[in-house]
Amino acid sequence: MRKEPAEVVAQRKKEEAAANAARLAAERKEAEAKAKMKGKNKPSRRHRKKQTNIIEDRKPAIKQRQQEEVRGGGAGRGGGRLA
Repeated sequence: MRKEPAEVVAQRKKEEAAANAARLAAERKEAEAKAKMKGKNKPSRRHRKKQTNIIEDRKPAIKQRQQEEVRGGGAGRGGGRLA
């Protein structure tokens, strides 16, 4: 088995480096154009988002109940004083 001349090996390495640099540049350019969507569909995130929606739905009823307690002297659901 004969060894290739150093010039040929150096030329080949130079071509490989140029090809890799061009490929990496193209990948970076493509990656910059993409919108980051990481973690959008994580189960914990989806659950938390649904919980905030539930809380938002209940807010008007809770506020109304609080206003009634303030107006009514706090006699509802154990809101009165003990002695």
